[in-house]
Amino acid sequence: MKTGMRGLNDVQSDFANQLSGLSMIRKRLDYFYAGDFKFSVESAAGTGTNVRLSVPITEHE
Repeated sequence: MKTGMRGLNDVQSDFANQLSGLSMIRKRLDYFYAGDFKFSVESAAGTGTNVRLSVPITEHE
């Protein structure tokens, strides 16, 4: 089963809501980065799963 790229940034994403673990990760990223992130999952039977995460670089004082 190939799911293709699914963005998990959208709170209303059925895909994110069905996968509670990934949904929790998305919620935590949203909390820390206020929506300024990208989180996607690509999966295909027999080839594996790719997870992509992009967050802004920030400097801490």
